[in-house]
Amino acid sequence: MKKKVSLVGEELECSHPGCRKKAVSLGDHCWEHIPDKVKYIEVLKQHLESKKTGEGFILQKIVLRDSDLLQLNFKNVDLSQADLTNSNLSYSDLSNANLIGTCLENTDLTGATLKSSDLTRANMRSSRLWHADLSCANASEADMSGSDLWKCQMFCTRLWHTKLRNVKSLTKQNFTKIFYRILSRSKVDERGLLAAEESYLSLKQYFMENGRYREASWASFKEKTMEQLILKKGKNPAYIPMAVMGLLSGYGEKPNRVITSSVVIVAIYSLLYRLFNAAVIELPSSPRSGIWDYVYYSIVTFTTLGYGDIVPKADIASRLLAGSEAFIGAFMIGLFVFTLSRKYSAR
Repeated sequence: MKKKVSLVGEELECSHPGCRKKAVSLGDHCWEHIPDKVKYIEVLKQHLESKKTGEGFILQKIVLRDSDLLQLNFKNVDLSQADLTNSNLSYSDLSNANLIGTCLENTDLTGATLKSSDLTRANMRSSRLWHADLSCANASEADMSGSDLWKCQMFCTRLWHTKLRNVKSLTKQNFTKIFYRILSRSKVDERGLLAAEESYLSLKQYFMENGRYREASWASFKEKTMEQLILKKGKNPAYIPMAVMGLLSGYGEKPNRVITSSVVIVAIYSLLYRLFNAAVIELPSSPRSGIWDYVYYSIVTFTTLGYGDIVPKADIASRLLAGSEAFIGAFMIGLFVFTLSRKYSAR
């Protein structure tokens, strides 16, 4: 009687007595119990070469070293714990593939699509990932040491405890996605706040070690953003000062926010001075105060310049209002200098 062979989409148990593992596709045994592995590999390669597809195949623990798997359809394939060392998977589609623990060391993945694939604990050392698409993939605890990531798309990729030692061509651009040709967003997978925080910390350390300070600034900002969200989720009071610093200066990483915040503060105080008529023009030639006089007065108070041509009224409320703006202004100026130097100089 002819044994039933596992086909695409089927999940048959291994025919070996007592074994409950899945049988590999085009076979009736799991990889460990295949009687003639060489013959099975020949059959599999002939199928892949003629059909150009292995979509949905179950190939757990299979050994396909030094294989030419160019331009194959491997969507939803199960290659967990398989050995594909030194293989060529250029321009193959491995979307939604199960690659948990798969050995892809020194593998050519140029132009390959690995969107939403699971690369947990995969060995990707010294692999080539030029123009590969790892968007939304899970690379937790994967080892990518020495890999070349030139123009590899990693937007929304999970990088928790991923090893990035000596990787090449890793930049912020790897994590950037363009929307509507003009809008862009850069991030890793942020669904797990703690994992995202650690991922950004690893990226910051990598960028710092390689002298990419502006990109380290981006990673640092994202790391602090995750930390703020963690504090907020835990209802920690430390969330409030951190949120304020994020709003005013992007946690010391965004000088433009300091400038914007300063302009807003000056405008608010200008309105308050006019609303409460809290300033007096000392020059006799200008008996009436217009809105621009209050704006001017707010600017010189904010910068602690104080020419004396416009002064606060003698009541305590007006003086406290002017004093509070002067205090905030001195703080914001110092914050701007710190943020600017941190952004554009070596840390």
